Amino acid sequence: MSSGVVERTRHAHPPGAHRRRPDRGRRLLSGVATALLSRVAGLIVPIVLVPVTLPYFGNDLYGLWMAVAALAGMAAFADLGLGSGLMTKLAPCYAHGDTVQARRFISSAYLTLSVLALALTGLLWSSAGAVPWSALFNVTGQVSPE
Repeated sequence: MSSGVVERTRHAHPPGAHRRRPDRGRRLLSGVATALLSRVAGLIVPIVLVPVTLPYFGNDLYGLWMAVAALAGMAAFADLGLGSGLMTKLAPCYAHGDTVQARRFISSAYLTLSVLALALTGLLWSSAGAVPWSALFNVTGQVSPE
């Protein structure tokens, strides 16, 4: 009889474990649904946007707009590995419960990316007049605002 009690306590769940599972499942389902909706929106928006913007901008301005949008999209992924490095540093912090150090790492990463973005923006802004944009993007028509 005592072995049955030992057996039950050995496999017993921690207090409140049965209450955590539905919340975890709901969060997982919410994350999957959100990711799916964002993928669908990412497919539909360009299909709707092209017929609306192409006649409005014309071929040259639309091509220029697409080139700038593509460059901006690529720049969004240019974190120079700071995101991966930050996750590597955050894992032990959260494992040991060191939220103060985790916040320092996050603040440092944001500061580094912000300074880099400001420096690149300043460089681009200051050199904008010296760069032959029409030749760079191979634009032949009228692209300046009227």
